[in-house]
Amino acid sequence: MTNRSDAPLTEVRVIRATHTHDGRHHIQPLWGTPESKSSGVLSAGDEFSVPLFLMSDGEGYEGFLPQGSTDQELMVHFRDRAGLWWERIGDKPPVPLPSGPSEPDPAPQ
Repeated sequence: MTNRSDAPLTEVRVIRATHTHDGRHHIQPLWGTPESKSSGVLSAGDEFSVPLFLMSDGEGYEGFLPQGSTDQELMVHFRDRAGLWWERIGDKPPVPLPSGPSEPDPAPQ
């Protein structure tokens, strides 16, 4: 994720990744600890990333999502410098989170 605003974000949480495959909506596991899925200050123009599970189809394809997946999105919660929390899913515009952020989904077992 890249902070494309002109102002710093004071906290960022990557909640989950999702995609559609074979006509079904899926949640893609995010690996690591809750701390690795969160960032403190993210300055304007800076980037933050989290690990995704690398999968193989056994026929030479390796990727983070199944081959042919569509509707690939990240759900991200972030706090602006005014202290307000927002949610952004994929390329959709951010929406306010008046009740605050969620914790990142746990890593798969």
